[in-house]
Amino acid sequence: MRRGRLAAAVPLDDQRRFEGHVCPWIVDGRVVALYDTESRTEDGGGLVVTRDPTTLELRDEFTTTGVGPHELRRTGRDGLIVANGGLLLLPETGREVRNPAQVVSDLVWLDSRDGRVRERCEAPLRGLSLRHVAEASDGTVGVGMQAVDEVGGTRLPVFAVRRPGRPHLALASAGDDLLVRLRGYAGAVAAAGNTFAVTCPRGDRVILWHATGRLVAEIELPGPCGVVAAGTGWWVSARDGGVYEIDADTGRVRLRLRRPGRVWDNHIG
Repeated sequence: MRRGRLAAAVPLDDQRRFEGHVCPWIVDGRVVALYDTESRTEDGGGLVVTRDPTTLELRDEFTTTGVGPHELRRTGRDGLIVANGGLLLLPETGREVRNPAQVVSDLVWLDSRDGRVRERCEAPLRGLSLRHVAEASDGTVGVGMQAVDEVGGTRLPVFAVRRPGRPHLALASAGDDLLVRLRGYAGAVAAAGNTFAVTCPRGDRVILWHATGRLVAEIELPGPCGVVAAGTGWWVSARDGGVYEIDADTGRVRLRLRRPGRVWDNHIG
């Protein structure tokens, strides 16, 4: 959008669905390409699609080697991290999962130039869908997770970390009482330094975890979901129409703006 006018649009046929995330590729301060995640409707096969940043025309595409990819992030000079959620979904049925007993979710590290797989980490527990990713200053990758079974999976963990040089994802520290409050659902993840902020809208909380997986803080907010690293911490959008600032060093929360009746998107940035 430019000055309220539509600048470009991409129509999709019934054979494809967008998966909700785009990664701008920035070189020398200029966006030179956009990478987005898409799925084939028939089998959920995941794709990373490269588009022109101005016209949105397709330049290239390659497989994520998984099903239902969601967020993707740039890592290093020419790498991508993609969270394959493993969920077979249809646009007309929303979040109704077509393969609840066969969900295979993983993180893949891909070469952005040709899609070559560099590394792969599977979900740490069955019944979890890996959805959102962020990278800390020390290279630790944090992943926000959601229970596939939204009723029976409400005690499942919502966050895991993959430390540099380690082959597997490790669950972040969280007691049973906290997991019950979070209800098996992480909305988004962002890293500031070596601390991750994980929004949990169903639990009305933002949880801060260190890159080691150590629990740092539990912050109550009304239905927080969108989060982006900014300044010395994060900005978080919430269900009450507010946008809150959280300081990474002190955990202090400040209301920066509020738009009553406004429903923010699930993500910021």
